Amino acid sequence: MQSSESSKAKKAFVGKVMFSGRKNKLKFGGDNYTLKLDKGKILSKQPIVKINEYSIILIGKILDTYNKFDLKNQEKTIVRLYKKYENKLATKLEGEYLIILYNNKTKVLKIFNNRYEATNFYYYLDKNLFVFADTLKNLLHNLPIKPEFDLKSIPTFLDTGFSSTEKLPLLNTYRLLPTQVITVKENHFESTDNWKFEFNFNRKPFNNLRKKITEYETLFRNSIKSYIKKYNPKSIGLFLSGGHDTSFVYLETAEIFKKPIHTFTAHFKGFGFDETPKAKYVTELKHGTHHTIEITPEHLDYIPELVWAMEEPIAGASLPAHIMAKEAQKYVDVIFTGDPGDTLWGEYYPVAEWHKYLKYLPYLFRKLLHLMSKTTLKISDWERLWELEHMLWLFSEKDLYKNFMERLCTYRHFRDDYLEKILNKDVFENIEKNSCGINVPFNRKNFDDMLIEAKMLYGVYVYNLPLNQKTVEYHNLNFYAPYLNKRLFDFINSLPHDWLNSGSSFQKLTNQGIKRKFHKMTLMKHLPKRFVFGMQQSFDVPWHTLFNNRPKILKNLLRRLKNRGWYNNKALENLFEEFPNQEVSPHEIIQLQHHGYRIYSLLLLEVWSMLFLDDFKNKKPKKMPLEEFLA
Repeated sequence: MQSSESSKAKKAFVGKVMFSGRKNKLKFGGDNYTLKLDKGKILSKQPIVKINEYSIILIGKILDTYNKFDLKNQEKTIVRLYKKYENKLATKLEGEYLIILYNNKTKVLKIFNNRYEATNFYYYLDKNLFVFADTLKNLLHNLPIKPEFDLKSIPTFLDTGFSSTEKLPLLNTYRLLPTQVITVKENHFESTDNWKFEFNFNRKPFNNLRKKITEYETLFRNSIKSYIKKYNPKSIGLFLSGGHDTSFVYLETAEIFKKPIHTFTAHFKGFGFDETPKAKYVTELKHGTHHTIEITPEHLDYIPELVWAMEEPIAGASLPAHIMAKEAQKYVDVIFTGDPGDTLWGEYYPVAEWHKYLKYLPYLFRKLLHLMSKTTLKISDWERLWELEHMLWLFSEKDLYKNFMERLCTYRHFRDDYLEKILNKDVFENIEKNSCGINVPFNRKNFDDMLIEAKMLYGVYVYNLPLNQKTVEYHNLNFYAPYLNKRLFDFINSLPHDWLNSGSSFQKLTNQGIKRKFHKMTLMKHLPKRFVFGMQQSFDVPWHTLFNNRPKILKNLLRRLKNRGWYNNKALENLFEEFPNQEVSPHEIIQLQHHGYRIYSLLLLEVWSMLFLDDFKNKKPKKMPLEEFLA
């Protein structure tokens, strides 16, 4: 089904700036779609609007502003605001957009990213050349050279299943992070950011709960209204888990969009935890149309197409999202999502509670606590003990705040001790992980709030959102996350911590606190108490079931990984031998001792290497059995 507004994928652009003065060879028809620079050119399928000395390319739409600017002529508004705020321009605008602004008099090129996306601008930069495009594929297709693989990207990806930085797996190749601004003038390139303006934690007590809930719902509905007003979707779909975040998006959207909303839920046959009944129940409350999408071992054949769509190896629940988007394109023209509700409501509150007790302990004592917890794993395989060991490992570092979020997110992938085993010795000893250009510093006083801010930057914007957005847009659907609204951020960040997650200290330490307390009180207006306070579980994938039904995939993958030369072959063999024999609880998806996500991460990195590193042809991979593709 085609959207009423063209999707971003069809508004492609590519630009080249030559620092060395060589002639630009890119060609494109139509003056209104070609912007000639001092030493380069920008080609755009989006018309280039000229206002006085400025040429503007606006990708996407500005949805809302705090000062209620006139947005009928968005380009004029951009020029006026730029003259007033310069590099802080994007801090005054709402929406998911990209602004390319060129001053024909001063020859200065400015590129402004919005505050939420890390998927709409990719670039290559060396001392002679700056090339950029809307997708990695367009970038590589228009590069005059073949970029080399960046070895640092191997541990950066394998420890979490995604890359938490702006650096891509190719040397000199990057993506633009939220709030970043690029300035190019003559031979000078500069990247700055406005991240410090994004998260203002000003937590204060309040007295009138009913009034506060009304304020929350009004802000949320305004976010949805602004999207519908600008894009005028004919039909809306939602990836619905039946959890707190996606259910809230569905219920609030149904109050505004009067047509039936389509919901899509992934289901795994034979698995003990099933989200379908809750998702169906919520859908029927507002007379929507529910679709259950059963994910089977046969869907593994879509992994090459998935990697091609995402352009990066992003693990997590990326495969179910891809399959659901494939089905959704038959019925809707936009997909809404509940991301990043869990992060804004403090999903890591047990870690924050442990920090209160461990932050004052000497390094050697913290180290001893971790060693004791590690010893208990030899006695029992209970999942709670694995979680405790991982948490104590986080605090066993001398500088416990250094790279804290990156280490926290390794919980089901390859921690440093495992990376040292799995990687070839020469590779491991000669590489250092990539670090993010935007820093979110942790300390004793700000720890609780920094868990939220850091996860938003290092996780949500480069992992959770791209996982859904890239595959949705690949299927010619628009994508929108109503939570992505600065006013909503400020509202949630003004609530006292006990209204995010409440309970006694013991309940918080054991992950038994009342999660999202304020959000649940809001949901009680729409749903029965048993639903709101019932068991919730994160959406994840039982890889053990999918892979063990197709053992030849594992066999062919192991052979390819051993031939790649990056890994310790003996450690690889041990990993693949253990995997089929590991016992799995049908009701426990995220099992830290289990190799499912580790295997999936290795698979995605290998498929990405085949498509983008070994032989990049800029062609969608043909559908075939994954065994055959890997062979």
